[in-house]
Amino acid sequence: MTSVVGSACLRAEGGVGPQLTSHVFGLLKGRESQGQGYETNDEDRWLASDEGTEWVITTVDSILDVVAPAPGQRGPETKAKL
Repeated sequence: MTSVVGSACLRAEGGVGPQLTSHVFGLLKGRESQGQGYETNDEDRWLASDEGTEWVITTVDSILDVVAPAPGQRGPETKAKL
């Protein structure tokens, strides 16, 4: 599950291709750890599949299409409240 969150965050960040690739491979490698003392359910196995990994990436892309500002436009100004 950590690799799913990491992959989603890196995809949303953009410009971090090598790190994203590493997390995706980590997610896919999770298939190998099944049966090695780790309990996995059907959802875990699906997320560690090629289809599940593709779903993570395309879902993040779909969310970004809605919430990210258009190219050349700035998003809303945000200021930290300390």
